[in-house]
Amino acid sequence: MSQEQMRTQTREQQQTQEQQLSQTRTQLRQQEEALTQTRNQLRQQEQLQQTTREQLRTQTKLDTRQRDQLREQERQQQRTLEQLREQEHLQQRLQTQLRDLEKVQTRLQTQWQEQQRLQERQSQP
Repeated sequence: MSQEQMRTQTREQQQTQEQQLSQTRTQLRQQEEALTQTRNQLRQQEQLQQTTREQLRTQTKLDTRQRDQLREQERQQQRTLEQLREQEHLQQRLQTQLRDLEKVQTRLQTQWQEQQRLQERQSQP
């Protein structure tokens, strides 16, 4: 093989290597871009997770507050029920006392009428 042929072969090999190197650089750039996109997606995912965690904490606080409010409401309803029962009991006692008073009043009225009749008889000659 002559020196000219060797030089040509070397040049061709160099060109092939340069093309391969260029392709490798292009592939590396593409991989770096893909990696950057993946990192960005990961950051977005992490932000979403953080936001979701915060929303869950907030929701849990709200749920706890709502549960507390419901419990308080139930306690108040229970107190109101107890007060209503007490009031009902008092009303029953008052009704009983009223009936007793009516009986006494009727008795007094009857006695008064009898007294009036007696007085009328006594006043007659």
